[in-house]
Amino acid sequence: MRKSRLSAFQSYHPAALAVYFFTQLSISMFAQNPVLLVISLLGGICMNCFLQSKRQLFSDLSLYAALFIIITITNPLFSHGGNTLLFSVNGFNVTSQALLCGAGVAAMLCAVICWFKFLSRIMTSDKLLCLFSKTVPKLSLLITMSMRMIPLLGIRMKKINDVHKAMGIYSSDRYSDKLKGWLKVFSSLITWSLENAVETANSMRARGYGLKGRQEYTLYKFRSSDLLLTISSLFLFFITAWGIGSGIAAFSFYPVVTRVSLSPLSLLIYMSFVALSFLPFTIEVKESLKWKYYESRI
Repeated sequence: MRKSRLSAFQSYHPAALAVYFFTQLSISMFAQNPVLLVISLLGGICMNCFLQSKRQLFSDLSLYAALFIIITITNPLFSHGGNTLLFSVNGFNVTSQALLCGAGVAAMLCAVICWFKFLSRIMTSDKLLCLFSKTVPKLSLLITMSMRMIPLLGIRMKKINDVHKAMGIYSSDRYSDKLKGWLKVFSSLITWSLENAVETANSMRARGYGLKGRQEYTLYKFRSSDLLLTISSLFLFFITAWGIGSGIAAFSFYPVVTRVSLSPLSLLIYMSFVALSFLPFTIEVKESLKWKYYESRI
């Protein structure tokens, strides 16, 4: 398994990381301004460069490009609003506003996928337990078990499949036999997963998980750098959210595509969101340069 190259950003306290991802995703999911969407998408792609190999990154970029084209083209099939008619076929109108709106939705979706992929690698199960085990212990245990279950399903399916192949279940080339074999694999996988979930719940109950007064050991301590990350994330988020809410950085596709504002205040809002989106990337680059500098001094 390829080890993640992330070292600096994932070392922050789970509370600081949760605040950052909340602020970033809140803007990325609800902003319509194309400048903000492009900034969010570029920030997510840059962070995934630290998570993936070049081959995986190229595969994801190909997927994002295909998704972008499909959503952009298909959006006029469901939305016929807009004043600028491009062409009409048998009463079916295709407007430029519908195409541009589809491009905006596609950019938003690709950006959110990038950031959630980044979040899933950073917010591990132990960090979620650290955040929610005291307030909602049952829900936090359920979330961590679900997150752990997703990668385990693939590993267990491969093991069961290999055992069934060794037993000769897939000896026949007929599709009916292969289907029966896969149904047996799926049945074994579900049984194994349910048993493991019950055993985990019983084990946590036996250890006193969720009881009042129970002391918990955690590796995470809230440091001054965590406070700085939290304050920076909230400050940049409120500037961007204020710009969107006040209409300075607002944008609309229907009925007429509004112009992107380039006033000094709007540029300040864009730069604030650039700082927010590229904050993890800046931290990682700074840490990498510092590490290389110390290596050169040895």
